[in-house]
Amino acid sequence: MIKHLYLLRHGEPEGGDGRIRGQTNDPLTALGWQQMEQATQPLQFDAIFSSPLLRCAAFAQNLATTKQISCTLDERLKEMGMGAWEGKSKAEVVPGKDYQWQYARTPEAQLPDDAEAFTAISQRIHAFLADIQQHPASNLLIVAHAGVIRFMLADLLQMPVEAALRIKLPFAACLPITTHNNGIDVTANLAWPKGNLAY
Repeated sequence: MIKHLYLLRHGEPEGGDGRIRGQTNDPLTALGWQQMEQATQPLQFDAIFSSPLLRCAAFAQNLATTKQISCTLDERLKEMGMGAWEGKSKAEVVPGKDYQWQYARTPEAQLPDDAEAFTAISQRIHAFLADIQQHPASNLLIVAHAGVIRFMLADLLQMPVEAALRIKLPFAACLPITTHNNGIDVTANLAWPKGNLAY
């Protein structure tokens, strides 16, 4: 069985890029909505799965209504919980280049103690990806968050989470993934999107 997944990050939320949101429920800006409209315009999909957080769900539900297809809000697609850092600016908690270097090497060790454990995130993402393999539609749009999408890439492409977390995903970035399920296991291929994902 072959499935085509479009992993779409939400557009710009209120507060812009300088804020650590985690599961803080900021809505999209007008620009963020426009970014997502542009990203989804050329795509062909038969169903939508979305994080229930506003910056994903509001657009996903509107799009589903417009296209007259289903939209499922799934708690497992929420962004990784950032604990004490939720809602704070990056300037408050990220002290500079040395920290960024340490985060690239050992990301989980650099997060606050009450942040969501990487094992818990990996488990919920793996369970979600296993479940959608049973969905009758072949083309699925998945609207989620940068952290969640990186955990999906780690699972689907069998790469270390630490490596996947180094992938930069701007607002409304969309990554097409093709999965092949032979009934025993799932393999996946990433088709790098057209255009420039650079900030």
